Amino acid sequence: MPSTIASKYFLDVEKSHLGQKWVARLDHAEEAITIAQKFDIPEILARTIAGRNVEFDEIENYLTPTLRAAMPDPYILQDMELAAMRISDAIMQGQKIGIIGDYDVDGATSTALILRFVDDLIDLHKDGTEKFIRPEFYIPDRQAEGYGPSIAAVDDLARKDCQLIVTVDCGVLAYEPMKYATDKGLDVIILDHHMAEEKLPEVLAVINPNRQDDMSGLGHLAACGVVFVTLVAVNRVLREKHGIAAKQLPNLMNMLDLVALGTVCDVVSLTGLNRAFVNQGLKVMAKFGNIGIESLAQAAQIFGKIEAYHLGYIIGPRINAGGRVGNSRLGSMILSTRDKDEANSIALRLDGYNQDRQTIEKNVLDAAYYQAEQEINDDLPNVIIVSDFAWHQGVIGIVAGRIKEKYNRPTIVIGFDATDGKGSGRSIPGVDLGAAIQKAVEKKLIIKGGGHAMAAGLSIKEDQLAEFRAFMEAELSADVITARQHTSLKIDGALTASAANMKLLRTLETLEPYGTGNARPVFAFPSHHIGFAKIIGKGHLKLSLRSADGSKLDAIAFGAEENGMTKLLTNHGGKAFHFVGNLKVNRWQGRESVQLQLIDVAAIHY
Repeated sequence: MPSTIASKYFLDVEKSHLGQKWVARLDHAEEAITIAQKFDIPEILARTIAGRNVEFDEIENYLTPTLRAAMPDPYILQDMELAAMRISDAIMQGQKIGIIGDYDVDGATSTALILRFVDDLIDLHKDGTEKFIRPEFYIPDRQAEGYGPSIAAVDDLARKDCQLIVTVDCGVLAYEPMKYATDKGLDVIILDHHMAEEKLPEVLAVINPNRQDDMSGLGHLAACGVVFVTLVAVNRVLREKHGIAAKQLPNLMNMLDLVALGTVCDVVSLTGLNRAFVNQGLKVMAKFGNIGIESLAQAAQIFGKIEAYHLGYIIGPRINAGGRVGNSRLGSMILSTRDKDEANSIALRLDGYNQDRQTIEKNVLDAAYYQAEQEINDDLPNVIIVSDFAWHQGVIGIVAGRIKEKYNRPTIVIGFDATDGKGSGRSIPGVDLGAAIQKAVEKKLIIKGGGHAMAAGLSIKEDQLAEFRAFMEAELSADVITARQHTSLKIDGALTASAANMKLLRTLETLEPYGTGNARPVFAFPSHHIGFAKIIGKGHLKLSLRSADGSKLDAIAFGAEENGMTKLLTNHGGKAFHFVGNLKVNRWQGRESVQLQLIDVAAIHY
């Protein structure tokens, strides 16, 4: 069970194999004991909860998250009442709504939510006098158009007789296209969650918990969460203003699978309302009411219970592949279709695009790694910026994330074409990359850009690259140096192989869903020997760990060849090591067993 340590570092590991300090996530065990006694839960569960800084009066909601407890009044968001009125009026008056979405999973789920909402209304009133019209939608091509609304998008929807435009997961910085739309006499509502400037586009309504005058406290929502809350408000108006009975309104609970998918894939904090969205959404998803999600799961050969992991690492990448290397409309199409054959066909196309994406990504990653290694000398630069004309712009964000993980530095990867470059950046905790890129825009060092603290995008001309590189290094170096000095791995407790059993895993399931803001528990296994170690797949390592009492635990280390674990653990010479990782259920041919997914390892110094 969890150990109490006296030293500054967990198991005295000041520098692990991966160069990390091991520290206890929870400093004071007394808090865990209080939680265990108050809520009558095992101490290991209480210790893990206490380590996640859950407020004491929120623990019950944390353990059993419900939408009823977490859902706020939609009107707490600025402009919400105005937006809900306009959308409901458009629906009731038979006006066509045009949706402009993003090409990622959050954009696709946000678009699909509105499409399915209106489709449900059409089905519920097909024998009545109401004549609802299915919205049109426009998803920009990542390569040709880039992110966000454009004049071309507005013109396309105007030609299709749309009278109201709703942007989802984009729009809050699209001043020119939004003005163009309003000048054409179109009403525009922005549903976004990206950081906003003080000046907002001059449109009918801007629903964004991250606009500077919004006091809702919902800034952690993904765009799909913002859209869902908006549809709750629209349902209210349809009921209270237009007199539609509750049984003839869409059941929004049935759409939580889309909200869960978009929330997990946008890597927002799984706390508060987001935790309820994902917890309830996974339950809805288990029923496979959305045939698009079912087809994607089948194409990906997901068997059994769908977990947050599957959304983020298996289903999400396939939807994203359409926007990266294929057709950007496919994500919204598969998530909103009610035609099983169409869903299966799109799922197979997306699966193929995902394979293409993986091949392209590997080629770009290899070249970017080489370029980064040439750049790094004596721990400089603090911000890695690599670029090339041959790099596919659809995979640069993934590549930036991989380089950032390897070198523990903010990384920007830029793919240039004949005219200019598109860049995607990923950061490390404590370094606000999005704010630095916005400053670069203000100084006219790049064409445009923006994003979050941990992820951002930009457009740049080749002759701007040198000055931009120098600016980013000067702007972020101090923060990067400080952040890297505090690189640590937080550990929830120490176990032996015998304690890592299915009973423990069932206990820990109470903490799900895991993700950003609610990390999967990390456990250390002190002084365990290696029974066997075998290289499998593409550079992975399968192991058996053995504790002093002879108990065994299966383990796997993904990417072990790349990070050097293979060399260390296959040449162990019978020595024991401290191992750290996540415990997961390994399902194989109908059987379940416990497996440790290794995160790090440390040699023992006697």
